[in-house]
Amino acid sequence: MNEKLYILRRKQVEERTGLSRSSIYLAIKEGKFPKQISLGARAVGWLENEILEWVSARIENRDNKQELQAQKPDCDSKKQSNHQNSKKSDRYQTGD
Repeated sequence: MNEKLYILRRKQVEERTGLSRSSIYLAIKEGKFPKQISLGARAVGWLENEILEWVSARIENRDNKQELQAQKPDCDSKKQSNHQNSKKSDRYQTGD
């Protein structure tokens, strides 16, 4: 193992991810974020490479969603057009 391991403290993790303390612990509980490691009685940290992998996965997920949106036929404009047409027809209905 030639890779050096670095430990990030919570504040550093918050800065790198943009998540708040409570969001980090909630994501850990849900299994969506790397687990912390104990550094002592009242200290925890996270492996830097695991945090970087998590951030990279979020970026990849975003990019994949953008690719899917670009490939998807424009259904939203049809929905919006239908919605606008129904609003117009509502305006012209008379209360019989």
